[in-house]
Amino acid sequence: VLLGSWIARAIIKREALYWPAINYFPLAYLAWATLGLLFSSYPSLTIFELIRQCKFFIIYLFIINNVNTRKLGQIIILLLLAGAFIQEGVTLGKYQFQLEGTVLGDTFGDESDRLVPTGTVTGEESESRRGEGTFGHSNATAAHLELVLPFALVLFLTSPRPKERWLGLFVFLLGVVTVYVTFSRGGMVGLLVAASVCMAVAFARGFVSRTTIAAILSVGVLLSPIAINKLSSYFAVREEA
Repeated sequence: VLLGSWIARAIIKREALYWPAINYFPLAYLAWATLGLLFSSYPSLTIFELIRQCKFFIIYLFIINNVNTRKLGQIIILLLLAGAFIQEGVTLGKYQFQLEGTVLGDTFGDESDRLVPTGTVTGEESESRRGEGTFGHSNATAAHLELVLPFALVLFLTSPRPKERWLGLFVFLLGVVTVYVTFSRGGMVGLLVAASVCMAVAFARGFVSRTTIAAILSVGVLLSPIAINKLSSYFAVREEA
C-alpha cells in the first residue's frame, strides 16, 4: 500500500526521484547477481533470492525518498538497535543454555513450542545446537542481524555523542558474537563485508581519520594468523550451516 501510494503520487504530481550516485552500487550488485542466474545449479531458488534482493532495493528507494532522516533517522536507528539487542539476548541465552522452542512457549496452543532444554526434546541429537533468536532458524537470525548491525557500526562511527557511540559499539560487538554462535557462514561473511563497506564509506566521508584506519589495519594484520585459523575452522565446523 505504501509503495503503491508513493508511486501513484510521484506519477500524478510528477515528483522527481531522489537518486544519489551511490545507488549505482546496489544496481551493479543486482546486475552481477542476475548474471549469476545463468550459471546457477538451482535457477528457481536463485530467481526467488534475486526477487528478494530487488525488494530490498525498492524499500531502500522508498525510504530515501519519503523518510526525513534528519528528523527521524536517530529514532529509527535506536529502534533497530533495540530490536537487535533483543535478538542478541534471546540467541545467546538459547545457545548458552541449549534451549529448544520459542520464547513465547505454548502461548498459542502448540506444546512443541515450549522452551525446554535440548536433551528433553524427543528425537533431538545431544550435540550443541546452533544459536537462534525469535525467527525459528539460525540462518534467519543471522540474516536479520547482518542487515541491522551495520546501523550500530554507523552510529558508533558518526554520532557526536559519546554515549550513543559506545551504545552502537556495544550492540555491534555483541552482534558479532551472536552471529558467530548461529554458525551461519553466509551471515558471518555478509556481516564482515557490510562492516568493511561501512568503514570505507565513513573514511571517504571524513568520519574516520587516517590514524584510526591505520590502527585498525595494523591490529588486523597482527591478528590475521589467528583470525584465518579461526575462520577456516568456523566455516568447516557445521556443514549444514
